[in-house]
Amino acid sequence: MESYKSGSHTVWDCKYHLVWTTKYRYQVLAGDVGLRCRELLREIARSKEMVIYAGSINRDHVHLLIGIPPNLSVSKAVQYLKGKSSHRLLTEYAKPGNTKKPTVKFIGRTHFYCLPGGSEPVRPWLPSPVDGTAQDASAHYPG
Repeated sequence: MESYKSGSHTVWDCKYHLVWTTKYRYQVLAGDVGLRCRELLREIARSKEMVIYAGSINRDHVHLLIGIPPNLSVSKAVQYLKGKSSHRLLTEYAKPGNTKKPTVKFIGRTHFYCLPGGSEPVRPWLPSPVDGTAQDASAHYPG
């Protein structure tokens, strides 16, 4: 029962495996951009009372094992995570001199989510646990 969270009328433990890609699979989430994306996702999740259990930010896609409270739909949670992180990344890493629109494409329009524990295990994509503090490897960049 320690892993369950509770509200005034609910007891819940809703975990989802979320995956989304960058637009056109551009490899823009490498280096400082990937690390900043990790920080932004943590901030946004904390502000909406979501819990990131594990995560992996690769050069062209993001994997998260995340707990979403029942008062927030999965699509709304993904909208917050993708929208706010992409907007902040675009403003911080936009090319100077471009006043109309940043040319870097960060986040694509589609996403995938599933419940962990199905026929396909989640762990091969998520290398280490993330508890929202400094001890994580959520910016895991494979070879």
